[in-house]
Amino acid sequence: MSLSIRVNEKAFGNGSLKKSVLQDVKLTVENGEFLTVIGPSGCGKSTLLKIAAGLDGDYEGRISMNGREIKGPGIQQGFIFQEHRLFPWMTVEQNIAADLSLKEP
Repeated sequence: MSLSIRVNEKAFGNGSLKKSVLQDVKLTVENGEFLTVIGPSGCGKSTLLKIAAGLDGDYEGRISMNGREIKGPGIQQGFIFQEHRLFPWMTVEQNIAADLSLKEP
C-alpha cells in the first residue's frame, strides 16, 4: 500500500480573514514505512491527518492510496487521535472495529 499526499493549499476563512495553514505539502508513504508527524501546536498536523483520512475535502491538492483518489471517509484509511477519544468500556480491538459494525453487509 502506498499513500500519496499533495496539498497545494489548505486555508480557513475567506477574503481578508483567510489563513493558509498548509502549503506545498508533498509526501509519499510506501508500504511498510512508518511516518510520524511532529510540530508545535497549531502548525497543521491534525489538519493534514484529517485531509489524508478523507475527513476534510476543502483543500487544493490530491490524496491517493494505491493510486485511488481519497475523496471522503472510508474503512481503508483512518487515524487515531492523540487524546483519548475511545470508548473506555471497550477493548482496543473493539474500539478499532467499532464503526465496522455499522457497515451494511
